[in-house]
Amino acid sequence: RATDGMNALDFNIVMSPGDVYAGFLSDDENGNISWASPDSTCTVPHMQGNRLTLPPIYRVGAESGYVEIIAMGQAQNEQQPIAVAAKHDPETATPRNCAAVRSNFFADGVAAVAADPVNNKAAVAGKRGVLSNNETFQSGVASASDPTIKDGGTNTYTDSGNVLKVSYFIRDNATGIEFGDNAVHLGHFLTAPAITNQQYGVLSGDLNGFDFPDLNGGVPRSSAGGASIQRAGFDALRARDALGATAVLNEWSANPANGVAMGWVLTLPGQYTMLRLPQYAASLSGAGRPWAPTLSAADNRPVGNVQCPRVSTPDPATGAAPTDCDFRDLPVKLAFTAYNREEFQGEAAAGELVVSPAPPSTTATTYLPKVANVITFGERSASGRGGALGLSDAHIDADLGQPYGWVSARVTSADRDVRVCDWDFANDASSGFGASAGESLTGGMVCSALTGGVPVIGFAAWSRRVATNPEASYGRIVEHSYGRVYTVPGTVFRDPLKDGGQGPHMVVLPTGSFQMGSPSDERGRDSDEGPARTVTISRRIAMGRYEVTFADYDRFVSAVNGTRRPDDGDWGRGTRPVVDVSQTDAKAYAAWLSAQTGQRYRLPSEAEWEYAARAGTRTRYSWGNEIGVNRANCDGCGSEWGNQPAPVGRFAANAFGLFDMHGNVWEWVEDCYDNTYAGAPSDGSARTGCGSTTSPVVVRGGSWFFTPARDLRSANRFGFSPSFRCADCGFRLVQELSP
Repeated sequence: RATDGMNALDFNIVMSPGDVYAGFLSDDENGNISWASPDSTCTVPHMQGNRLTLPPIYRVGAESGYVEIIAMGQAQNEQQPIAVAAKHDPETATPRNCAAVRSNFFADGVAAVAADPVNNKAAVAGKRGVLSNNETFQSGVASASDPTIKDGGTNTYTDSGNVLKVSYFIRDNATGIEFGDNAVHLGHFLTAPAITNQQYGVLSGDLNGFDFPDLNGGVPRSSAGGASIQRAGFDALRARDALGATAVLNEWSANPANGVAMGWVLTLPGQYTMLRLPQYAASLSGAGRPWAPTLSAADNRPVGNVQCPRVSTPDPATGAAPTDCDFRDLPVKLAFTAYNREEFQGEAAAGELVVSPAPPSTTATTYLPKVANVITFGERSASGRGGALGLSDAHIDADLGQPYGWVSARVTSADRDVRVCDWDFANDASSGFGASAGESLTGGMVCSALTGGVPVIGFAAWSRRVATNPEASYGRIVEHSYGRVYTVPGTVFRDPLKDGGQGPHMVVLPTGSFQMGSPSDERGRDSDEGPARTVTISRRIAMGRYEVTFADYDRFVSAVNGTRRPDDGDWGRGTRPVVDVSQTDAKAYAAWLSAQTGQRYRLPSEAEWEYAARAGTRTRYSWGNEIGVNRANCDGCGSEWGNQPAPVGRFAANAFGLFDMHGNVWEWVEDCYDNTYAGAPSDGSARTGCGSTTSPVVVRGGSWFFTPARDLRSANRFGFSPSFRCADCGFRLVQELSP
C-alpha cells in the first residue's frame, strides 16, 4: 500500500523442501486487488477459488506497493506432523492434508499431555494453534481427499536459514511486455524461528499474531510473558548492503519516437515500523472504517479524526504537547544530477537536468511521498501516466537533444528525527500472547532513534513498444546501483571481493576519547595496565563485527598459493573464529583483503581495540564488573562452549555493536608489547618499532581457555611472539574510512 506501506494482505505459504510456488498479484475491472495462484501448496488461510482478495478497507491508497516474503521457520525434521501433512503426494501432486497444516496457525494453542497414572494426573487434550515462537499444536483434522488420514501432534521449528529464492516478473496486459529479475534477498535476517498465528493481530491485543515477523525482526513475545525474539532489526537493515542508501544511480531513457520509455521504481521498505500504530490507526478511522485512509489533496498524506504528528508541537488551546506518532523517512528528498554525453551541449530550460557536470543551481529535486514510487523521464501523456510501468509519482524532464543518459539521485530523509517503534511488551499488562480479540495492549509503543541511511530498493524498467508490430515489443529490468557513505556509527557493511565473495562484517565506530588502562583498585589488575591515560580516537574507522572466521580465512588460503591452512582442532570451521594463526598470518590476510576490496584493512592498534571493547564503559567488562553467566565464552563463564571456540556472535553485542570482544579467542593487535604505557601514543596509533622480529606483540580479550576474573577484562593485555600460533589465537581487523 503505497501511501504508508501498512500490511494490507497477509498470508502464509507452507512449502516442503525443494517446493516451488508461483502466484500473481493483479486488479480487476471492479478495482479489487487479489493474489491468485493455481498452485496446490498449502496456504494459511485457505484460498477460496484459488484467490485471496485484499479487504476493501485496505484498498484506499493501494494503487501501488511492495511485497515482503519472510521465512518464519522450518519443521525440525521431515517427520514432524506439519511436514508430513504439507508434503506433495508424488502421484496426485497435491499436499497430503492442508486442513491439518492450517490448524497450526490459530491462536491460543495448547499442547497435548498424556495421562500420568503414577502421579494421578489426567490427560490434557491438545488444542490447535501456536504454542510459542517455535512450537505449534496440529489437530487431527481429516484430509479432504482421504477422511482416514488425520495428521496431528506437536510441531517444533528451527530457523529457516537462507533457504528462499524469490524472483518476480511484471506484465503489461495491454501490450504484452514482460520483464523481471531476482528479488532483493536479505540473508541471515532471522536466526531463530518466528512462528505466529493468522487469527489475531496487535490491534486485537495479540503480540504473537499475523503482524509478525516484520522488518523489525521476529516475535515480540516467545510465549506468555517470554522474551522477545530478535527484535530491533530494522536499524541494522538500514545499514546493510541491500538497504540504507545515500544515493541511487541508473540510466534514464526517453525516446517516444522510437517507442522507448523507462520508469525508475524506488521503494522505501519498513516505513510502517516507524509509526506509533494505535495513534496512527485512529488517525485513519474516518466514518467508522479503521485503516481506511482519506488522502489529503495537498500532500497525499492520510488524514483522519485524530492527529498523527511528525513533530511535537504544543496544543494551541492547552499548551500540552501531543505524542509524536509519525517518525518515517517520508517524504524522501531526491536531488538529481545528470551525467550525459558531453558532445551534446544543448541548452536546457531552467530547472531541468543539464549536461554534466550539473551546476548546483540547476540540480533537479523531487520528493517521494509514498512507500512505493515510480519516477518517469521525458515526455508523458496528458493524464500524467507514462513510462514503462504506466504510472508516474514523480517526473523529471530530460530533453537534452539526446534520448538517454545516466543519473545520480542523492537520497535524504525528510526529518532528522527518524525512529523505529515497537511494542513495550515488558511493561504491558495484557498477556500479549494469544490474547482474546479486542483486548487492548496497555504498554503502548516505545520509539527509538535510528541510524544508517534511508532504506531504498528498486530497479529501472525499460521498454520498447513497436506500434506496427506489437509482438516485437520487449522490456528489461536494469538494477539500481547504490552509493553509500559510511559515516554513521553503528553502520554495518561488507565490502565485495574481486573473486565474487564478501568481506567480513564491519561496524563503523564513533570517534571519541576514553581512559585507557585500569584504575589501581581494579580486581585482577596487572601492573602493565598503567599508568591510565586519556586517549583520543579521532580517525574514522570500522572494526570487524565478529572475529575473522574460518570461512573468511579459508577463502584467503584458497586464493593465495602456499598459504598455510590453520588447524581447527576438530571443532569445525565455517562461522567459528579462525585459530592457529600468528600475527604474521593475520597481517597477510589483511593485505590480501585490502587488495581484494580496494580498501585499507589492518590490525587494530591496542588503543583502538580497548576503546572498542569498552564501548563507553569504565567497568571490568563492557557489561559491568561481574562476569555473570553466559555473557562470554571462557573457562568459568557458564556457556555451552566453555572448552572450545564458539561460533561467532553467540553472545550479546556491546554498545558499539561488536561481538565477542571478551573471551572466545585472543585477538592480535598491531602494537609491540611494553610493560608500561609510559611514552605510549595518545592519539590511538600503535606503538611500533619492536626490538626484533621475535619481540613480543600484544594480544587482547582473553579466550575460551582462560578464566574471566583476570584475563577477559577490557584492560587486560598479554604479549606473544608475532610468529606464535595457538589453539585460542585469532584476530579481527579494522578498516580505515575516508575522512
